[in-house]
Amino acid sequence: MSIKDSGTEFVTKVHNELVQIRANQIELGEDLTKRINDVANRVKKLDSRMEVRFAKVDKRLDAIDTRLNTIDTRLGAIDTRLDTMDTRLDTLDTRLGNLEHGVADLKAAQETMEKNQQSIATTQLEMLDILVTIQRKLDVN
Repeated sequence: MSIKDSGTEFVTKVHNELVQIRANQIELGEDLTKRINDVANRVKKLDSRMEVRFAKVDKRLDAIDTRLNTIDTRLGAIDTRLDTMDTRLDTLDTRLGNLEHGVADLKAAQETMEKNQQSIATTQLEMLDILVTIQRKLDVN
């Protein structure tokens, strides 16, 4: 083999090796592109699933928020009712206090009337005694 043939063969081998390296690079680039596209597709699928799940979570949170608002409204109504009951009980307590004073006043009036009645009865007995004494004196005369 001559130098010319060996040089040509060497250049051909180097050229073939470079072509093979380039082909391998293209294949690796395509493989890398495919993998990147697969990852991008997976990310898109994951994103779409997450959007669906987030939508479901948002709906659940909205439902919970609605329920909490309903409970808050009900508790507000109960609070109002309790305030009304408190006011009514205070009014009732005041009325019972007034009634107790009225009963005490009635008892005092009743005691006064009983004393007056006893006084009248005593006076009537004294008057009856006087009348009996007068009658006796008249009968004697």
